[in-house]
Amino acid sequence: MMKKTDLFLIPLLTLFMGCSSKDANHINIFSLPGAVVGSVIENATYERRREGVERYAQANYEILKSEIKAGEGKYLDELLTLAKVEKSKFASVKERLRKDYTTIFHNVELTAQPIMQSFSKLYMPKSAQDKTMNGFTYTQAWNIVSKRVDRDFEILRGDVKRGGHDVLSKIADDLHIDDKVKRESFTHSLDGRYNSLFVDPLVVGVMIDGS
Repeated sequence: MMKKTDLFLIPLLTLFMGCSSKDANHINIFSLPGAVVGSVIENATYERRREGVERYAQANYEILKSEIKAGEGKYLDELLTLAKVEKSKFASVKERLRKDYTTIFHNVELTAQPIMQSFSKLYMPKSAQDKTMNGFTYTQAWNIVSKRVDRDFEILRGDVKRGGHDVLSKIADDLHIDDKVKRESFTHSLDGRYNSLFVDPLVVGVMIDGS
């Protein structure tokens, strides 16, 4: 069951998926209703701070994952400091991050979405009468993709980080993608998306409490 905090974080994370951290105007994301970041923050200042948080999160991802699960740690303190979180908020932010651990570090929905987008583009329904994609309804395909992503999440993360395609090849088998050209396109659909899928959820989770 999705938690209330998920309802807040997932839309933000989904917005990050379609943006490059280098050329996106991320301040606009946090000016949406319910956002926490003040509209007076200069975009350039925000971007420099966000880039610093992202570099640190990427370099120390594994230990930050462990510390957030535990709710404490010096690397987590440093990350919050880089994000300009007030020290008086450290305890509450750490507790929120701990509760949002799955949303941040095992977000099946966020990771499955671009895989489904790739599949949908490759196999558009042939007609209004036949709405299947390569023999699967959207719901059937989604269930197949999300089940595999959930089961092999950490393997998939490692694949995307190093440019491997083992898990996506298994999903291609599950979805009966036999055409060589389509299979090649599908198995490369997450290339270059490591930060947006796996690091940005942590960055967003920290930045929303920055000053």
